[in-house]
Amino acid sequence: ADYVRSGHARWTSGECPLEGARAHALVQKFSALYRIDATRGQRLRMKRSGVGSAHLLLYARRPEAGAKPRTILWFLLVSDGEHPAAALETLRDAHAPGERIRVDGYELVQLPRKDSATPAWTFRMTAERYQAWRERVVACARKPALRAEHDIARRLYSVPGFAGIRSQVGFLVGLWRKEWKRRRAAADAFPPLPRQLRYVQRLKSTGVRLSQLTHDAARSAESVGANAPAPRQPVHQYDSK
Repeated sequence: ADYVRSGHARWTSGECPLEGARAHALVQKFSALYRIDATRGQRLRMKRSGVGSAHLLLYARRPEAGAKPRTILWFLLVSDGEHPAAALETLRDAHAPGERIRVDGYELVQLPRKDSATPAWTFRMTAERYQAWRERVVACARKPALRAEHDIARRLYSVPGFAGIRSQVGFLVGLWRKEWKRRRAAADAFPPLPRQLRYVQRLKSTGVRLSQLTHDAARSAESVGANAPAPRQPVHQYDSK
C-alpha cells in the first residue's frame, strides 16, 4: 500500500518454492535487470531523469498441516517512467478495478476517508471472501445446531484491521445480529464479541534475510525426510568390501 501510494502502481507477482535456489535466483535476476537494490538517492536521481524504479516484496507463506512445502509470494512494484520491466514483464495497474493487487482473499483499493477530500489506499475483502462471510453468519443465525457462533466471532475479529476490512466486519456483524434476532428465540442471547477489532499499526519493517529462510526450509525438509516411514520394498545389504 505504501509503495503504490508513492507511485509504484505498476505491478506483477508470482510464487516460487522456498527450498532450493529459485528464490535466490529470482532476487539476483531482479537486482541485475530492475535495480531493486537501488538506494534512496539513486531512486531520486532516476525519477528526476524520467526513469522508473522498482521494489521487490517477498512474503514467506506459513504452510498448514499437510500442505505443500513452504513458498515465497513475491510482488514487483514499478513506478512511472522508462523501465525494463515494462518490456520484460506483464505489468498490471493497481488503479484499474480488474487489476487490483490481491493477497489471500484481500485486495488493495482506494476508498473515501472521513474529513479528507482524497481517497486512501487500504485493503478490503474481495467480493468472493465477503460473500463467503455473509453466507457463514446467516447460516449460523438460522441453524442453531451448527454451534459455530464462538468460532465465527473469534475468526471475524482476527482479520487484518485495515480500514476497508474493519468497515466490512461492521456490516457483517450488523447482518449477523439482524438474522439472529429474526431466527432465534428471545432467550437465545447473541454471542459475546471481542471488545474491539484491532487496528493495523505502522511498525518498523525488519523482516528476515532470504538466506536464513532458505536455510531453515532446507533443514526442515531434511528433518521431515529423516522422520519419514521406512519404504515397504525390501532393502538389500551389500558388503562394503
